[in-house]
Amino acid sequence: MAHEDDFVTLLAADGTLTAILTGGIYKSGTLGPLGITRGTAAAAFDGNGYLLPCALVKERAVVAIADVVDYNTPLTSARQVVEVWLYQDQGSYAALDNARARIFTLLQGYMVSDGFEARLAQQFTRQREPGALAGASMARQDWQVFFILE
Repeated sequence: MAHEDDFVTLLAADGTLTAILTGGIYKSGTLGPLGITRGTAAAAFDGNGYLLPCALVKERAVVAIADVVDYNTPLTSARQVVEVWLYQDQGSYAALDNARARIFTLLQGYMVSDGFEARLAQQFTRQREPGALAGASMARQDWQVFFILE
């Protein structure tokens, strides 16, 4: 299972988080290159076209590291960052702040299906989205996972 799948499954199963993120939780792998748009994620927008609080989970490249290496098996240790992007219509950060806190509670120390505990790598708060969402309020958490690549 891809780590973004693992994270979305966990986050979407939490009633407290889904009550905050009324626009939904999405995987990068299921959306087009522009991410959340009215065409790819219609449920993320209300009837007036405003962006509801929502999340986009996206994984980065797998990076091999030399902590564990076995040339006979073969296997190596690896790490990957999974980004959780949070959005809502511009002007407010309240839902994003609440979602960030809840996601931290859910993911800090979470055992990924094929590895070890997730840990917060970095966090961006109270930003503006410069692309397709036209200045929407935005936050992001980057989660680092370590695992054995076989």
